[in-house]
Amino acid sequence: MRRIIVYFIVYFIVYFLFTVLIFAKLEAQNIEGQVVQYSDKQGIPFATVAVDGSAVGVVCDFEGKFLLEIPGSMVSKKISVSCVGYKTKFFELKQFLNKSDIIFELDAENVGIEEVVVEEKSLLAYSVIKMLSASISENYPNMAYNYEFSGTEELKFSGAKDKTTDFYLELSDSKGYKRMNPLADYQTIGYNIKSVTRNYEVNNLNGGVLNLDDIIETDLVRYRSNVTDVNQLHLFNFEIKKDTKYLNLPAWELEFFALIPDFKSTGISSCEKYSGKLIVLKNNHELVYAEIFSISSAHSGLTENLFADNNSLFTDLLSVETHRTVRYAKHNSKYVPSEIIVEQTFKYSKQNQLQPISRKIKLLLKNYTTTNPKIFQTRTFFIL
Repeated sequence: MRRIIVYFIVYFIVYFLFTVLIFAKLEAQNIEGQVVQYSDKQGIPFATVAVDGSAVGVVCDFEGKFLLEIPGSMVSKKISVSCVGYKTKFFELKQFLNKSDIIFELDAENVGIEEVVVEEKSLLAYSVIKMLSASISENYPNMAYNYEFSGTEELKFSGAKDKTTDFYLELSDSKGYKRMNPLADYQTIGYNIKSVTRNYEVNNLNGGVLNLDDIIETDLVRYRSNVTDVNQLHLFNFEIKKDTKYLNLPAWELEFFALIPDFKSTGISSCEKYSGKLIVLKNNHELVYAEIFSISSAHSGLTENLFADNNSLFTDLLSVETHRTVRYAKHNSKYVPSEIIVEQTFKYSKQNQLQPISRKIKLLLKNYTTTNPKIFQTRTFFIL
């Protein structure tokens, strides 16, 4: 009996030590060091050090110094070191674990004809946008989903009675918040007008629901061929205006504008101006609020994008000024747009009393689900 007890005690000790070793390996580990220029070994302010393919990362301080905590489950991954104006480098992470004197050297690069001269005060802003982009798949829906919105559209006319439309909108996305191109963004979004309470003419989905297409571009996180696309950072100027708080959470307030406001940088046809404001939380780099202001000659009628029905073109439309706002709220661990507002003012070469002079669309999120989402008809007609 005593031998059995001894065996049991030995077994328990061995099991305990083995468990401790296993959990020790899974414990978070730190790496600490500095990112410098290869040429003169000077620190690079606001460079980004991150675990490749994840949202785990940190922005360096003004001297390029950093301290990054690595979850135990990620120690076998690579680490990326990057900054605007420098070539990104990748390293095997495990060789740096629990080291405090790491030096990462980056080479400067030329970005060609679209080169952007970035001031030091803007470097942090670019790093924040890069971390925001890297964390989208973790912080926003990354699978098929449904949104349900209650909506109101107000149209004002110069010589006709103003018109207000109330409706209930279902929106489906078969892919989730994944990196795509402008055309794919539209091809994976489906609409369904679930109910209408007054003054509504149902548009042909195949031809494009013009009033609703602009909503896609308002959701800057979903419509990633824009300021949240790291491949397009050189097309914009970013600047952090101030540290702030959003719902009592520490955040950055950034301003941006397109250096050359064309379709490539904005997704808007005949765009003449594109600027806005972003609020990004500091802890996990979530975009929680955005404002976008644009001016375009809007050759595709009452929508700013190219994907419109030919029958809706207004040849005498001179310009459209659009102001968009979107607020994001957390639902089931993911951030989703809780409120979207699109306000537009139209200017014509020849004013027709039946043509609206302004429009306001407001959507409030009523339901969000990823459980057996319904996929609605997507658009099949595009002008390219």
